[in-house]
Amino acid sequence: MSSKARYKGYVIDPRCCRAMDGSGWSVECHIERNDSAGIVTARFPLEHKFSTRQLALEAALESGRQRVDQGLVPGPAQQMAG
Repeated sequence: MSSKARYKGYVIDPRCCRAMDGSGWSVECHIERNDSAGIVTARFPLEHKFSTRQLALEAALESGRQRVDQGLVPGPAQQMAG
């Protein structure tokens, strides 16, 4: 099952991994956009550790949507935020 989501011309792709000690899940969010030069990707980790994989994925998707809305990723959303 893919956890990718399309949002305002971007693809938000959260990537999780379980902590080696089993204490929770960490997640990194990749935000992709097709550009004339190819695919442009911005990525950022979420600092919080989550108790379940599902919570980590949901938090990353929400954080990705917020970054797009705030113009914190390369591309058209930056121009609209100004």
